[in-house]
Amino acid sequence: MLRSDEMRGVSMLLEITKPELVLEEQNIISTLIVFGGAKIVEESSAQIKIDEIKKLLEKFYVFDLVLSKVLFKISCFVNCIGSTFPASP
Repeated sequence: MLRSDEMRGVSMLLEITKPELVLEEQNIISTLIVFGGAKIVEESSAQIKIDEIKKLLEKFYVFDLVLSKVLFKISCFVNCIGSTFPASP
């Protein structure tokens, strides 16, 4: 009976309502839907990946420090040169 064309709307309403009723019974106020996949790995494998990422971040941090020092020296040099030339009329 629920599979008939006339009952299609009722059937869909039941399909939508059932999960809502279960959520209410379990006192679940909201949910989060995540699209994609998750991979569970052993702790040792995960730790290796974490260590690799930390090393990469340290390299970028050191590079950032060196770059900022170089840029500072360049700006000081440019300012010094600019102060030795007379201003344009």
